[in-house]
Amino acid sequence: MAKQDVVADNLQKAFVCPKCRCKDAQVRRLFVNSAGFLNFMPVIFYSVTFTLCGYTEFYDELAYKKQTEQAAEKIRAVQEI
Repeated sequence: MAKQDVVADNLQKAFVCPKCRCKDAQVRRLFVNSAGFLNFMPVIFYSVTFTLCGYTEFYDELAYKKQTEQAAEKIRAVQEI
């Protein structure tokens, strides 16, 4: 990660491998072109690969950001009570 990537940092810190329980992971940002006639916008995914066993999971950037924003809103709502 050349520049600071908050999503990648959060993914690296937040997950534990479901196979081997390893907490050390390598996160990569992947750009994939969508298959549309005039839609050349890249879809961005993050791969989380656990270094002990090599198990990899993929996360859609937009879905991940939306989920984390919704979680933050719930936390703020609870704190206001």
